[in-house]
Amino acid sequence: MAKGSVVIVEGSVLRDTALDPQAASRRGLSVEADASSGSSSRAMVSTSVIEGSGAVGLLVLASEATLDGVVIRDTRPDAVGERGMGVLAAGADVSATVPRIVLRSSLIADNHDV
Repeated sequence: MAKGSVVIVEGSVLRDTALDPQAASRRGLSVEADASSGSSSRAMVSTSVIEGSGAVGLLVLASEATLDGVVIRDTRPDAVGERGMGVLAAGADVSATVPRIVLRSSLIADNHDV
């Protein structure tokens, strides 16, 4: 999880992420604005796979993510049977930043929800 940071992920596999005891989800990668400062985050992900996450494969909250040659697949619903989205972008109360996702040569497939 990145909060108010810059993250670079290259040639990686994020698969079957572990259950977060604080939330009923197992996100593959979260890129979020910092709750205390409101600073947005930025992630650059290339030649990587996000697979078998729960609830959301890639979550971008009031931040920015650029994906190049990334596969996001097989995202499953959360513990109560909801979501299962490959990608989710949304604003956040802590920041005025509009979320932005740039996809290049990437695939989002076989997720439970859109």
